[in-house]
Amino acid sequence: MYILNPKNIPKDRMYVCNGLIANWLITNAKLPLMARNGRDFMFAKTEALEGILKKIPWWMKVPVKF
Repeated sequence: MYILNPKNIPKDRMYVCNGLIANWLITNAKLPLMARNGRDFMFAKTEALEGILKKIPWWMKVPVKF
């Protein structure tokens, strides 16, 4: 279960990513999904998330740049 109306959440409190990274965060890092809005997946910005994002594989960062 996740938030259905993420527009009310301040942008500085959530991390927005695409489906590729979101799938990796959910399956490998076991992070819970906070909200979804179309193709955007949102996770709560925490210290745990910041640490996991530093360890994300390089090949997953490439599509984010394009």
